[in-house]
Amino acid sequence: MKRTLFLTLAFCLLISQNIFAEEPKNESKKYIAIVIDDFGCDYDDIDEMIALDIAFTGAVIPGHPSSSAHMEMLIANGKDVIIHLPMEPLKGAKKSWHTPMSLYVGLDATQVSERVDAALKELTQVSGINNHMGSKATSNEQLMGYYVQAAKNHDFIILDSLTNSKSKLKDVATQQDAKFLIRDVFLDDPQKRNVSFVERRMKEAADIADKNGYAIAIGHVGRSGGMTTIEGIKKTAKDIEARGIEFVTLKQLYEIIEKQTISIG
Repeated sequence: MKRTLFLTLAFCLLISQNIFAEEPKNESKKYIAIVIDDFGCDYDDIDEMIALDIAFTGAVIPGHPSSSAHMEMLIANGKDVIIHLPMEPLKGAKKSWHTPMSLYVGLDATQVSERVDAALKELTQVSGINNHMGSKATSNEQLMGYYVQAAKNHDFIILDSLTNSKSKLKDVATQQDAKFLIRDVFLDDPQKRNVSFVERRMKEAADIADKNGYAIAIGHVGRSGGMTTIEGIKKTAKDIEARGIEFVTLKQLYEIIEKQTISIG
């Protein structure tokens, strides 16, 4: 009788433990990589952007007087740096937006390689490259083939800023087995320069990260974003981190994707 009672109590205890045990927690992490474009230009908000207390990647336009200095400042503040290479847009752009390294439809493989090499000689501490403008250039498969090969020669991570939905970069990068990522969200818009707009885009990036494991968001220094973008990031960063989403550099994100089963694009 006593043995039967003991076994009954033990069984009930085991059942109660299973009922009230906590559900196993999902330990998978989520990530956002913010890329801030247009460093190299002498905008008033450069110092404030670099001082942001989160990990991000600065995309520096080569060929400007402050390009190398901004690269050094970003690195000194623990940020990652990539080349922000000007490329031909569908519509005309200001001359000041281009440099001798700009890529245009019609350039041959040697010319493209030389321009990427020249950018790297100036910006010596970079982990990758993305396009500045380029809505026409990125939709040209031949030019993107030359560009991807030139980037691969330096083991760059290639980020498609996706300024054109008809971009050929993903197809070409896949064919060439290059390191490749795609922008998910633009944080700012020169036509909608208000902090609430940036906040909404930050939350959109967080939702994408929750769903897919990561998100890549692009913002800007200067007239396309600047202090508006800085304030929008500051107002949302802590809430996003509270959701279990970590801010990382583009290089860190690519390394995480390589080690895990998160799919690219």
